[in-house]
Amino acid sequence: MKKCLTLFFLACSVPLLLAQNTATLSGTVQSGDGAVPGASVAILNTTYGTVADREGRFSLTGIRPGQYTVAVTAVGFARQTRSISVASAGNQTLDFRLTESTAQLEEVVVSAQKREEVLQNTPVPVTALTARQIELYQLRTLSDLPALAPNLNVVDAGAPQSQIPSIRGFNSFVGEPAVGIYVDGVVQIDGNFLNEQFVDVERIEVLRGPQGTLYGRNAIGGVINIVTKKPTNRLGGRAEAGLGNFGQQRYAANLNVPLLKDKLFLKTAGVYERRDGFFTNAFNNRRYDGFQRYAANASLLWLPAARWSVRLDGNLNVDDFDGTYPYHTSIQDLRQNGYTINLSEQQAMRRNLYRTSLTVNHYGEKLNFTSISSFSRSVSDLQGTLFEGDFSPADFLKFDYTDRGYGSSVAMQEFRVASAEKGQKLQWIAGFNGFYQQREEGITTIYGNDVPPPQTEQDPIPNSRFINYAATRNYGAAVFGQATYQFTERFNVTAGIRYDYESRQATTSFDFLLPPNPQLNTQPENTVSADFNAITPKLTLQYVLNPNVNLFATYARGFRAGGMNVYTSDPRLRQFTPEFSNNYELGVKTTLLDNKLRANLTGFVINWRDKQVQTPLPVDGGGFQQAILNTGLLNAQGVELELSYLVFKNLQLDYNLGYTRAIYRDLPVSETQNLRNNTQPFQPLYTSMLAVQYGFGKKDWKGFVRGEWRALGRQYFDFENVSLQDPYSLFNAKAGLNYKNYGLELWVRNLTGERYIQFGYAQLGFAN
Repeated sequence: MKKCLTLFFLACSVPLLLAQNTATLSGTVQSGDGAVPGASVAILNTTYGTVADREGRFSLTGIRPGQYTVAVTAVGFARQTRSISVASAGNQTLDFRLTESTAQLEEVVVSAQKREEVLQNTPVPVTALTARQIELYQLRTLSDLPALAPNLNVVDAGAPQSQIPSIRGFNSFVGEPAVGIYVDGVVQIDGNFLNEQFVDVERIEVLRGPQGTLYGRNAIGGVINIVTKKPTNRLGGRAEAGLGNFGQQRYAANLNVPLLKDKLFLKTAGVYERRDGFFTNAFNNRRYDGFQRYAANASLLWLPAARWSVRLDGNLNVDDFDGTYPYHTSIQDLRQNGYTINLSEQQAMRRNLYRTSLTVNHYGEKLNFTSISSFSRSVSDLQGTLFEGDFSPADFLKFDYTDRGYGSSVAMQEFRVASAEKGQKLQWIAGFNGFYQQREEGITTIYGNDVPPPQTEQDPIPNSRFINYAATRNYGAAVFGQATYQFTERFNVTAGIRYDYESRQATTSFDFLLPPNPQLNTQPENTVSADFNAITPKLTLQYVLNPNVNLFATYARGFRAGGMNVYTSDPRLRQFTPEFSNNYELGVKTTLLDNKLRANLTGFVINWRDKQVQTPLPVDGGGFQQAILNTGLLNAQGVELELSYLVFKNLQLDYNLGYTRAIYRDLPVSETQNLRNNTQPFQPLYTSMLAVQYGFGKKDWKGFVRGEWRALGRQYFDFENVSLQDPYSLFNAKAGLNYKNYGLELWVRNLTGERYIQFGYAQLGFAN
């Protein structure tokens, strides 16, 4: 009995002892006009957070001794962060005085290194677009991002899932993406998951250069990290409606509800958008490439204990396109006929995209633990139509995906453990990532009545069909670690390494049909497999010259996963191996003029080998097939500049400039042709963006006028460097007026009506 009483006493004493070793952090949030009620006060990388009351007072309890960063945000004010030291138990006071966002640059917090940090202190070339900037730039999907970060381009190839992100020359029209796209920590593993609508997004981070150590596969060019808004302990919501030309309509709403005070919060958001087509199809005199889009997400945040958080997220995207790939047969045809196309197929497509994830965080005294579990599914349907192969009214070449459909499912799990205490000389993070993917895809190549009679064995046969089907099963696992050691107050070194292993299996079948003959199985169902692995190290030296000047130098290795040529009947070409890059960069980040000027500069050199290139190959019996081969050695050099300058109160200037020269040292595409000294396609020689905004008004009435200039340099659309787009500029304008919680905005894109080629590919087509 005495033992039981002793155990009971100890169990009851643990919370009391812990409570005696914790502190209470309290204070006020003020501005020049007095208290700032409703300001959010949060300690980064913890669950501690609260909202200031009507007098601007706040209180955070149960804080253990340690080094922390406190961030304070409020509508209309610049975010402010402050490093604090909680030395012992008791009460501690911390007061904030916020400055209007029109009088000081906002301090931006990013999670580029998988923990929340102040942007200017992070030794990574990263551009962060805040929630306010996302509104000002009218960002809806990935396609709206070109030039908003130095050396960033996103080519829209004309369908919901056909976006080609490019950073510093790293891009991919075929195979795996070369730029990693993450949404709330979940990677969009292949192109079928790209270009979902931005719904209630907190920020978009663009990390430039290989991010293999922490992000792994397919981050060879960089990462676009999309972070949605978290549920909060405050009841609130927002609704907006927008109208534009070409029948454009957009409606969006969000709602945040605290279900249990300080414990359980729910946030929901939704978007509906429609637009008529830009193009006219001369074949049937119909408008072409109009769309309807629906998107919604919901997030449930539970704080079961002081150091635990559990977040469940669900996301749905539905894209209905009344016509995809509005291509011309050549650049000459495009420039002559512009927005008039002539296609015998409507190419209507619906894509459904689903994603759910569960994120569990524990913020311990010594260690932080994170678990992210996710499942994603993408399904594309041609809505009973066919894809054009010749992009003309002729009945020559078409593709049918309707028999088997196209779908991809991905389950993924990541565990991370990281050091919790700030202020220590050694900070580290380590983890495991694993995924399993299933893809089903079938394609029937149809040669129509207008195909001429064959003259050789390589010529296609009229009215014949090649029927290919592939089911792939991929799984992979990775372990990684990264540590930062602070040798002095000003100098630290970050070293990291990651090992990735991936196994792929593809079951394929190849059939031939020439009516009225029965279908012929030209190659029996066959299963092939391939294994790949990669080691990606990283080393960063950082020197803090003073609190406002941060210098860094980095070496990083990146890789893009290998894959299978599932539509290739030649067993010798069934697989292609990963491609690798070595990246070297020097950078400086500065904050000057009492946080009114922010200037960041980076220079880089990249060596890229084993480049995966899609190559046309003849097929025995007629026609051709596409196969991805490892060929090509590319070098890239460039610079990146970012400026934000608050010229005076209410007038802000933002500018960025990127220059990339990406040239192939070796690019054999056949036994007789080598395209060395050619430029990497889909990457502009430079990107440039200037935004100038002036605000005005007092008290309840506030307004702004804004102008934007985006310029993209020369870019090619093929490895031969024959098809190109010359440099061009786009001018956008916007003006808004707000009264209390109501606002009206007017905006226009491409003010001068500039015409430019958006996408081109000699074996497919061209579109503007």
